[in-house]
Amino acid sequence: MYTEQEKQAFSERLKAALAAAAPKIHTASDVATQFNLRHTKKPVSNQAVHKWLTGQAFPQIYNLETLANWLNVSTNWLRTGYDTVDDQPELTDLEYMLLERFTVLSEQQKKLLIELIDQLKKATD
Repeated sequence: MYTEQEKQAFSERLKAALAAAAPKIHTASDVATQFNLRHTKKPVSNQAVHKWLTGQAFPQIYNLETLANWLNVSTNWLRTGYDTVDDQPELTDLEYMLLERFTVLSEQQKKLLIELIDQLKKATD
């Protein structure tokens, strides 16, 4: 689950990478066509690409990998904005503790926890 900010930031990085690597591609349809020529898995729709470009959705990791290879950027940069994992800010002790506990939860428990966190965040916004 990605926040609205993360989806919007991804959208900006994707548009910047497209402008640098494929300046003649301007529409979601163009992006989808070129993407699908390079992608070995299920094709993406124009609507899916439109959502990526407008910050409404975040692609699956296998789609990120195809985008990164096509646009000659790292998957990590496209996903996070950091070139390498080493460039990312260090996690605090509390963040490590939460991550360790999160990883042992079932998928259903993880989804419930994410929903709870989203609700708590909305309550403070």
